[in-house]
Amino acid sequence: MRADSPFDGEQRGREGTVVLYPSIDQLMTLTDSKYSLVVATSKRARQLQEQTMHQPGSSTTKNVSRALWEISAGKVRFYRTKEGLK
Repeated sequence: MRADSPFDGEQRGREGTVVLYPSIDQLMTLTDSKYSLVVATSKRARQLQEQTMHQPGSSTTKNVSRALWEISAGKVRFYRTKEGLK
């Protein structure tokens, strides 16, 4: 996987700290709360897990990272209802 791949998920910053992309600041512009972001991300990650569970040689990108990238790129939309997030 190339270092500049959008699904890389993390890079090393100065002093060896891990910097996650997309940034939380950028993701928060897409939702009304961190709770909503977490719920939407977990639902999408579960969907991805179910899709790749039976596929040999599936991507090495973690499902949570892929879900965050999809939300950031606008490929996944979610909205709040009385019952929760859809």
